[in-house]
Amino acid sequence: MKEFNDIVSKTKVSGFETTARNERDNKDWLDLSFELALLILARLKELNWTQIQLAEKLQVSPQYVNKIVKGKENLTLATIAGLEKILTTKLISIEQHPVKSMTAQTSGISIFLGKANYSPVGMETKAEERKDFEFKQNEKNNFADAA
Repeated sequence: MKEFNDIVSKTKVSGFETTARNERDNKDWLDLSFELALLILARLKELNWTQIQLAEKLQVSPQYVNKIVKGKENLTLATIAGLEKILTTKLISIEQHPVKSMTAQTSGISIFLGKANYSPVGMETKAEERKDFEFKQNEKNNFADAA
Protein backbone atom coordinates (compact mmCIF):
# COMPACT_ATOMS: atom_id res chain seq x y z
CA MET A 1 0.00 0.00 0.00
CA LYS A 2 2.94 2.35 0.69
CA GLU A 3 4.10 2.11 -2.95
CA PHE A 4 0.61 3.03 -4.17
CA ASN A 5 0.56 6.10 -1.90
CA ASP A 6 4.00 7.11 -3.16
CA ILE A 7 2.79 6.88 -6.76
CA VAL A 8 -0.37 8.96 -6.27
CA SER A 9 1.08 11.38 -3.71
CA LYS A 10 0.70 15.00 -4.73
CA THR A 11 3.91 15.96 -2.97
CA LYS A 12 6.10 13.72 -5.13
CA VAL A 13 7.46 15.52 -8.22
CA SER A 14 7.92 13.61 -11.46
CA GLY A 15 11.08 13.79 -13.57
CA PHE A 16 9.13 15.48 -16.36
CA GLU A 17 7.81 18.13 -13.97
CA THR A 18 11.30 18.77 -12.59
CA THR A 19 12.68 19.18 -16.12
CA ALA A 20 9.81 21.50 -17.11
CA ARG A 21 10.32 23.67 -14.02
CA ASN A 22 14.06 23.82 -14.64
CA GLU A 23 13.55 24.91 -18.25
CA ARG A 24 11.02 27.55 -17.19
CA ASP A 25 13.25 28.90 -14.41
CA ASN A 26 16.34 29.01 -16.66
CA LYS A 27 14.69 30.11 -19.92
CA ASP A 28 16.88 33.19 -20.43
CA TRP A 29 20.26 31.46 -20.40
CA LEU A 30 18.87 28.32 -22.10
CA ASP A 31 17.72 30.46 -25.05
CA LEU A 32 21.18 32.01 -25.37
CA SER A 33 22.84 28.63 -24.91
CA PHE A 34 20.71 27.22 -27.73
CA GLU A 35 21.71 30.09 -30.05
CA LEU A 36 25.38 29.51 -29.20
CA ALA A 37 24.93 25.79 -29.87
CA LEU A 38 23.62 26.56 -33.37
CA LEU A 39 26.59 28.83 -34.09
CA ILE A 40 29.04 26.19 -32.83
CA LEU A 41 27.41 23.44 -34.90
CA ALA A 42 27.49 25.64 -38.00
CA ARG A 43 31.19 26.38 -37.46
CA LEU A 44 31.98 22.68 -36.90
CA LYS A 45 30.29 21.95 -40.22
CA GLU A 46 32.32 24.69 -41.97
CA LEU A 47 35.55 23.28 -40.54
CA ASN A 48 34.46 19.70 -41.26
CA TRP A 49 35.16 18.80 -37.61
CA THR A 50 33.42 16.27 -35.40
CA GLN A 51 32.37 16.90 -31.80
CA ILE A 52 35.14 14.51 -30.77
CA GLN A 53 37.75 16.63 -32.55
CA LEU A 54 36.42 19.74 -30.82
CA ALA A 55 36.54 17.95 -27.45
CA GLU A 56 40.19 17.03 -28.05
CA LYS A 57 41.11 20.60 -28.95
CA LEU A 58 39.23 21.96 -25.90
CA GLN A 59 40.72 19.20 -23.73
CA VAL A 60 37.29 18.22 -22.42
CA SER A 61 35.21 15.06 -22.70
CA PRO A 62 33.09 14.38 -25.80
CA GLN A 63 30.08 14.22 -23.44
CA TYR A 64 30.71 17.83 -22.36
CA VAL A 65 30.88 19.00 -25.98
CA ASN A 66 27.63 17.12 -26.61
CA LYS A 67 25.95 19.08 -23.78
CA ILE A 68 27.26 22.31 -25.32
CA VAL A 69 25.91 21.58 -28.80
CA LYS A 70 22.55 20.54 -27.34
CA GLY A 71 22.27 24.00 -25.77
CA LYS A 72 21.90 22.57 -22.26
CA GLU A 73 25.18 23.78 -20.75
CA ASN A 74 25.52 27.08 -18.87
CA LEU A 75 28.85 28.14 -20.34
CA THR A 76 31.38 30.28 -18.51
CA LEU A 77 33.07 33.22 -20.19
CA ALA A 78 36.32 31.23 -20.09
CA THR A 79 34.69 28.37 -22.01
CA ILE A 80 33.17 30.74 -24.57
CA ALA A 81 36.55 32.46 -25.04
CA GLY A 82 38.20 29.05 -25.52
CA LEU A 83 35.59 28.04 -28.08
CA GLU A 84 36.04 31.32 -29.95
CA LYS A 85 39.81 30.83 -30.06
CA ILE A 86 39.66 27.21 -31.22
CA LEU A 87 36.85 27.79 -33.71
CA THR A 88 38.44 31.09 -34.85
CA THR A 89 35.10 32.88 -34.77
CA LYS A 90 33.22 35.26 -32.48
CA LEU A 91 30.30 33.64 -30.68
CA ILE A 92 29.10 36.56 -28.57
CA SER A 93 29.43 40.33 -28.67
CA ILE A 94 28.92 42.89 -25.94
CA GLU A 95 27.24 46.15 -26.82
CA GLN A 96 26.90 49.25 -24.68
CA HIS A 97 23.74 51.38 -24.70
CA PRO A 98 23.49 54.62 -22.67
CA VAL A 99 20.58 54.38 -20.25
CA LYS A 100 21.29 56.76 -17.36
CA SER A 101 23.23 59.92 -16.64
CA MET A 102 24.84 60.78 -13.33
CA THR A 103 27.23 63.47 -12.19
CA ALA A 104 30.49 62.50 -10.54
CA GLN A 105 30.71 65.03 -7.67
CA THR A 106 34.47 64.82 -7.23
CA SER A 107 35.49 65.57 -10.80
CA GLY A 108 32.63 67.54 -12.30
CA ILE A 109 32.22 64.98 -15.09
CA SER A 110 28.86 63.70 -16.27
CA ILE A 111 29.01 60.01 -17.00
CA PHE A 112 26.48 58.19 -19.12
CA LEU A 113 26.34 54.69 -17.74
CA GLY A 114 25.63 51.94 -20.26
CA LYS A 115 23.59 48.78 -19.98
CA ALA A 116 25.43 45.78 -21.44
CA ASN A 117 23.62 43.61 -23.96
CA TYR A 118 24.96 40.10 -24.43
CA SER A 119 23.86 38.30 -27.54
CA PRO A 120 25.11 35.67 -29.93
CA VAL A 121 27.05 37.29 -32.78
CA GLY A 122 24.51 36.15 -35.35
CA MET A 123 21.83 38.16 -33.52
CA GLU A 124 23.74 41.47 -33.18
CA THR A 125 22.49 44.87 -34.35
CA LYS A 126 24.16 47.00 -37.00
CA ALA A 127 27.38 48.70 -35.91
CA GLU A 128 25.97 52.18 -36.59
CA GLU A 129 23.13 51.50 -34.14
CA ARG A 130 25.57 50.75 -31.29
CA LYS A 131 26.50 53.49 -28.85
CA ASP A 132 29.55 53.54 -26.60
CA PHE A 133 29.93 55.13 -23.19
CA GLU A 134 29.98 58.89 -23.36
CA PHE A 135 31.88 61.15 -21.01
CA LYS A 136 30.96 64.82 -21.01
CA GLN A 137 32.73 67.56 -19.11
CA ASN A 138 30.42 69.73 -17.00
CA GLU A 139 30.65 73.43 -17.73
CA LYS A 140 30.55 74.15 -13.99
CA ASN A 141 32.85 72.52 -11.42
CA ASN A 142 30.74 71.14 -8.56
CA PHE A 143 33.41 72.03 -5.98
CA ALA A 144 33.13 75.78 -6.71
CA ASP A 145 29.72 75.83 -4.97
CA ALA A 146 30.95 73.77 -2.01
CA ALA A 147 33.76 76.21 -1.01
